[in-house]
Amino acid sequence: RWRGYKAHTDYAFTIMGIVSLQSFVRCFLQTRQYQNLLWRRRSINESVTRIQSSWRCYKARSDYAYTIWSVICIQSLIRCRLQIHNYHRWQWQNANAKATKIQSRWRGYKAHTDYAFTIMGIVSLQSFVRCFLQTRQYQNLLWRRRSINESVTRIQSSWRCYKARSDYAYTIWSVICIQSLIRCRLQIHNYHRWQWQNANAKATKIQ
Repeated sequence: RWRGYKAHTDYAFTIMGIVSLQSFVRCFLQTRQYQNLLWRRRSINESVTRIQSSWRCYKARSDYAYTIWSVICIQSLIRCRLQIHNYHRWQWQNANAKATKIQSRWRGYKAHTDYAFTIMGIVSLQSFVRCFLQTRQYQNLLWRRRSINESVTRIQSSWRCYKARSDYAYTIWSVICIQSLIRCRLQIHNYHRWQWQNANAKATKIQ
C-alpha cells in the first residue's frame, strides 16, 4: 500500500515538474520571440497579445498540473482510509473467531472434567452401596450360621472387593484427569503456534 501511494505521489510530482519545466521553457522561448518581433516590428499591441497568450498558456498548464496532483492525493487518501477501515473490520472478525474458539475449548475441557467427577462419584456410590449390602449379607450369614471361619472369609472378600473397586475408581479418575490436562496443554500449544503463524502472515502482508 505504501509503495503504491509513494509511486502515485512520485508520478504526480514528476508530471508537475515536467509541466513546470515545459512551461518555463516555452515562456522563455515566447519571451525571446516576443523580443525579436518587438525589435523587428515595434508593435506594442502584438507584443501585449503574445505576452498574454504565453501567460495564459503557463497558467493553464500550471493549473492543470496542480489539479492532477490534487486528484491523485485525494485518491490516495480515500484508498488509505478504505484500507484502514477494511483492516479494522477484519481485525474485529478475527477477534470474534478467536474468542469463539477459546470458548469452545473451555467448554470441552469443562465437559471432560465434569464427566470425570461424575464417573468418580458414581463409582464411589456404587462401592459404598455394595459394601453396605455385603456387610448386611455378612451379618445375616453370621446370625444364621455362627461360623467364625466363614465370617472371616466373607469379610475379607467384601473388603478386597471394596478395595479393588475403590482402586479402580481412583485409577479411572486419575487417567481422565491426566488426559484432560494433556489435551488442554496440546490445545494451548496449537493455539500459540497458530497465533504465531497468523502474526507472521500479518507482518508479511504489511511489508
